[in-house]
Amino acid sequence: LLRAIPNVVVPVPQGAFYLLPDISHYFGRRTPAGETIASAEALCVHLLSEYKVALVPGEAFGAPSTLRISYAATKDNILDAITKLSECLRALAQ
Repeated sequence: LLRAIPNVVVPVPQGAFYLLPDISHYFGRRTPAGETIASAEALCVHLLSEYKVALVPGEAFGAPSTLRISYAATKDNILDAITKLSECLRALAQ
């Protein structure tokens, strides 16, 4: 699912229950409300407030260009979150 989102780089997980996709391609873009997404943290705040999706910015794990996405959840919850992440990224203006 994540690999279907344009310009999101998804490394193969190394035995953990989370992914750290690189979303830095979207840094510098603006939300429909005009806010600039300058970091993974800014994207996480936007996702939570506008899409009700809680992800962790990669800055906390030494990977500032990524989001931490846990897949220790139900298939329905994962599908919903990835779908909303995709919608969010598509809505960002260059």
